[in-house]
Parts: sequence; C-alpha cells; structure tokens
Amino acid sequence: MVGLLAQLMEREWDLQVRLTLETAEGDVPASMARDVYHLVREALINAARHGLASVADVRLAALEAGTITVSISDNGRGFEFTGRYTAEELARLQ
Repeated sequence: MVGLLAQLMEREWDLQVRLTLETAEGDVPASMARDVYHLVREALINAARHGLASVADVRLAALEAGTITVSISDNGRGFEFTGRYTAEELARLQ
C-alpha cells in the first residue's frame, strides 16, 4: 500500500520517494496499516507542499508484533524553530 503511495506522490507532486521496508514475520493489522498510510501520506504532502522537497526518505520497520516505527526525512527547506512543545501546549496554540 505504501509503495503505491510513493508512486502517486512521484506522479502528482514530483516528489521522489525512497522507501525502505523492514518487516519481521507476521502481518501488520489492517487498522494499523491504514493509520500508517495516512500518516505517511500527510507527511509527504506537507514536505512537497510546504517544504518544497524534491526527495523524501520513508523507512517503515515492523519488527515486533503490534509495533511500527516510521521515519520520514526530506530535503525541503524546513522552517526555523527551536525548543519543544508538550501536547497540551500545542493544543492551547490552536
């Protein structure tokens, strides 16, 4: 499913997506796979739209049952930020 997303991003956003998948034996639950798909999709669109990235690296590792590690990096312009926000602080800013 994420492989198809990578192709779609390349076609529609001109964003080269380099995908690395690491999996152990067993399937990822469908609901978890769906959530990861949407998370990765949103991150890639933001990288292309707001960061003007041309390349993104996506690494998905499902090495333990019920756990997926997602890592996404890109060559976009980013934005200036220093510090840290808690979830509560972010909620108050909205």
